[in-house]
This record gives sequence, C-alpha cells and structure tokens, in this order.
Amino acid sequence: MSDIYDEIEMGQLATIRGHRAVYLYYASYGGGSGPLWAIEGRPAEFTTSFLGPYQKGVCRRVHSDRVEMELSDGSIVEIPLGDFGRYDQFHLPPDSRFDFHEEDIVLVSTREISG
Repeated sequence: MSDIYDEIEMGQLATIRGHRAVYLYYASYGGGSGPLWAIEGRPAEFTTSFLGPYQKGVCRRVHSDRVEMELSDGSIVEIPLGDFGRYDQFHLPPDSRFDFHEEDIVLVSTREISG
C-alpha cells in the first residue's frame, strides 16, 4: 500500500485544511521522522545554506521552487526549496502546531496555486 509520500517530490503544491503549502522533504531526525511542509501563515524554525544558525519566522508565501519567510526581525527573505536544511514546528506548544493527517492534503498543480 503506497501513500502520498511515495508519489510526490520537493516543490509539490497543495492545500492543507485550507492553507496553501509546498512539500519540502521527508525528514529523518534523531528524535523522529516525517514529512515537512511549508504552510502559509504558520511559524517555523529553520536553517538554510546562507542564513547561518536557526532562524525563526513565519511562512508568508509558497511557490513550487521557493518559500517567502518573514523573519523575527520583520525582514522578508525568499528561500529556494533546496536551500533549507531543517524546517521545524516542534518548538511550538502543542496547541499552536498545525497538525494534520494525510487525508487533509489536497495536491494541486502549479497553475492552480500560483499568483
């Protein structure tokens, strides 16, 4: 039995419980593993190849090749999907996390979500 993660790759656009999202990768960290999605309007801690140590920010806009993040200092940066190292929401208290199940994901084409 296959699941959605056997069929998609980085850059797949979707809506998840009404929020625009882009699939980053399937992570396997020491404390666990799972799929990572950048979801518009949701906070995250992340690392990139060019911003140095962990950054805190809010995902403002997703595209099939990049994510626009508003950093904690108010600046907006565009991050190519391949430049993300880690992308975590686990630092958030449980009632602030955007938890969802595979059946909440609706895959869309680039044309449907662009703009």
